[in-house]
Amino acid sequence: MKRAPGAAQLVAQSFFLSGLAALVHEVLWARLLALFCGSTSAAVAATTGAVMAGLAAGCALSGRWSRRLPAPSLLSAYAVLEAGVALCSGAGWLLLRAASGVLLGDPARFVAAFAAVLPAATLMGATLPLLTRWSAGSPELSLARLYGVNTTGAVLGCLLCGFVFLPQFGLLRTLALAATFNGCAAFLALMAREEKLGRAPESPGRSRPVPVSLLAAVSLAGAGSLALQAAWTRALCLVLGASVYAFALVLAVFLAGVAGGSLAVHARPRALRASDAFLALAAVSLLGIPLLGEMPYAWARLWSWSSSGPVALHALQALFCLALMGGPTALMGAALPLCAEQAAGGGAPGEDVVGSLWAWNTGGAIVGAVLGGLVFLPALGLLGAIRAGAGLYVLAALASGEPARPAIAGAILAAGLLLPGPDARLLSSGMFVYGPQYQEAKTRRAFLEELRKDRVIFDRDGRSSTVTVLETPQGGRYLRVDGKTDASLSADLDTQLLIGYLP
Repeated sequence: MKRAPGAAQLVAQSFFLSGLAALVHEVLWARLLALFCGSTSAAVAATTGAVMAGLAAGCALSGRWSRRLPAPSLLSAYAVLEAGVALCSGAGWLLLRAASGVLLGDPARFVAAFAAVLPAATLMGATLPLLTRWSAGSPELSLARLYGVNTTGAVLGCLLCGFVFLPQFGLLRTLALAATFNGCAAFLALMAREEKLGRAPESPGRSRPVPVSLLAAVSLAGAGSLALQAAWTRALCLVLGASVYAFALVLAVFLAGVAGGSLAVHARPRALRASDAFLALAAVSLLGIPLLGEMPYAWARLWSWSSSGPVALHALQALFCLALMGGPTALMGAALPLCAEQAAGGGAPGEDVVGSLWAWNTGGAIVGAVLGGLVFLPALGLLGAIRAGAGLYVLAALASGEPARPAIAGAILAAGLLLPGPDARLLSSGMFVYGPQYQEAKTRRAFLEELRKDRVIFDRDGRSSTVTVLETPQGGRYLRVDGKTDASLSADLDTQLLIGYLP
């Protein structure tokens, strides 16, 4: 007879489903709020702000509150939190449905959207510190593994919701499906509570005040992660196209890298210091700048394969995302558990340590989301935004309280400033649309010569898009938005005039 899995394995499965459900909820909220707010950008801002604020609040509150619970009640409390996420998400949908029938101004709509998402997000944030205390001392369920399996579930939830659930089931049934995943997570936790074989020890992890320098470091790291994500998303949209599926793949690969890095720390604990991870992350992020210049030619050469069907197309898009973000995001996933180990003096961190670190990291991520999209991209441009995000990680290494090798930090900053960026004609070439036009260019040199026949008149990265104006050798001008031509003085002129005549 097959032996029942231990409690730690059941909790890992439960937290995997929790991460899966969380991303389904988040994608749903973004879609629902787009209908409610009447703007995709406003919906994304409301969703991101509410989710980040809720996660930070939940981590901070749970880190303090969970220590008051007796050990046998921890999994019951976690099951209640999972059920609460499902109920609060459903209540938020009802709130939005009721508010949509009332004439509201933009500020009132934003407040209503925030209120619809915040309670469920807060309960999500409370789960990790709670399970950290339950699993303290367990070699098979470390903090790094908890974080990794939860993020792995989030990757699957993002892909399933974007590619399967919403197209097949619609909004309401997908909401019910997400609630079912929360219910299954709660059920597995209750099963683990009854399981005696292989139960994790009940001794609490190490609890000590987290140094202010380390809190500052994880906050800077959180800001850097979201600033880089904003820049990478824009860069990949220039290469891959700004489709819904491309956005889903960018997010999924980002989360997959974080999950892989965290699970690597679980497999080889203390193999790397947090400050070293921060510096390596900054360096690898900067290496993405020249890599961006190679992607358009690679896409053009692979055009015939990518156009053979949606599976090949999405596989190639995922490969490009992984090439740019795989290394940095894996280091992101490793850095937080390493910081928690540092805060605990090398042992298993207590739930208050985890709650504080994750809350400060999420708070920094809120700032980074604003800085990346609203400040760095329009003020510094795409490549400047990548440099700024990498710079925040260098500052995190210097602030971490460990010897951070200032000479290496200075060299990374200098390299970031001196590293040349790719030609604007490369980044705006739109190979996801115009790849067939360059099939005759069999070498990279021939490809560049063909592109450089046109002259750049204007190139600017804005808050929502990158706009480039180019001129052909014959004097024809055309305007591209995120790599796709939207206006010109030749081929598109009839359409532009017709748009003007129709009103």
